Amino acid sequence: HRLPDALSWVKFSRIAWTSDGKGFFYSRFPAPKDDDGAPESGIRTDVNLNHEVYYHFLGTEQSDDVMCWRDPEHPKYIYTPEVTEDGKYVLLSVSESSEPVNKLYYCDLSALSHGLSGTKGTHEMLPFVKLVDEFEACYGVVANDGTRFTVLTNKDAPRYKLSRVDVDDPQSWTDVLPEDDKAVLEYACAVHGDKLLVNYLSDVKYVLQMRSLAAGELLHGIPIDIGSVNGITGRRCDSEVFVEFSSFLTPGIVYRCDLSSGVPEMSIYREITVPGFDRTDFEAKQVLHSLV
Repeated sequence: HRLPDALSWVKFSRIAWTSDGKGFFYSRFPAPKDDDGAPESGIRTDVNLNHEVYYHFLGTEQSDDVMCWRDPEHPKYIYTPEVTEDGKYVLLSVSESSEPVNKLYYCDLSALSHGLSGTKGTHEMLPFVKLVDEFEACYGVVANDGTRFTVLTNKDAPRYKLSRVDVDDPQSWTDVLPEDDKAVLEYACAVHGDKLLVNYLSDVKYVLQMRSLAAGELLHGIPIDIGSVNGITGRRCDSEVFVEFSSFLTPGIVYRCDLSSGVPEMSIYREITVPGFDRTDFEAKQVLHSLV
């Protein structure tokens, strides 16, 4: 049913629910003020400074939201919150431009003595730890096992790789899946407990593979037609993954990948169809030309 909650001044934000379902983290800008210092009504799109992160408890007014993070010394920073699948950490990706670089902060929610509800009215920000505090590369957390974070990054790897760090030992970075010689590691998703579904772009063809989360070794290749993998959705607590795909022969297919058996099985979960067109009547082929 429709809830009465309404949030204003939200822009460049992700909604990141806590595992208890009581609320979510989001990002917003301060409400613009007029010349007399009073909040303006309406919408302004010309001021995108001083991004802030809040936590909203369902069923409460926005004025009661918890201020989680702000940094007035860097008004151009943009913050994207995310909660790890185990519910223990809230992550902040910090960006300043559209370049593929970001800082990475984290906060251990389980270490808050009275939980998020205990932060109401304190006006104190959450105790975020700055795991990566320079704009040197792109960092995206794929999974965590306790304090050990698996991260997709282009740090010293233009074609991307998977690295691991124990946040209790911030200098302990090691490579789990090194950079490939030719293919670009576009995406990685932790699924079905201890597995990784990775998506490579190799010679303009997308390649799906199932790998071990612990060591990165190849478990199975997953055949897919010539086309584009536009999204992968899966969780470690589930035995199925959904893969969004499109090509010259179809405007869109969502495949369901069953991981409960030894070898992953793909089946069509949903497909966009065009009246009078049957993609099975055609075949897509890839032709590579060498330049001498």
